[in-house]
Amino acid sequence: EPWKTLQTYRRKPELYGIKAQFGTYLATSENGIIRVGDRIRVLREDKNF
Repeated sequence: EPWKTLQTYRRKPELYGIKAQFGTYLATSENGIIRVGDRIRVLREDKNF
C-alpha cells in the first residue's frame, strides 16, 4: 500500500501495460510566468484519470 490501491484505478493498460499512472502534465498556451495565486483555466482534460 498505497501502490496496490493505485493499481486498481489509475491505469491505462492499452497504452502502458499494467503500471499505475500518476502525476501531472501541464503546458501553457502563451508565454509568460505562472505565479502562486494566478488564475488558470483547464483547456483539455483526460477523463480517464
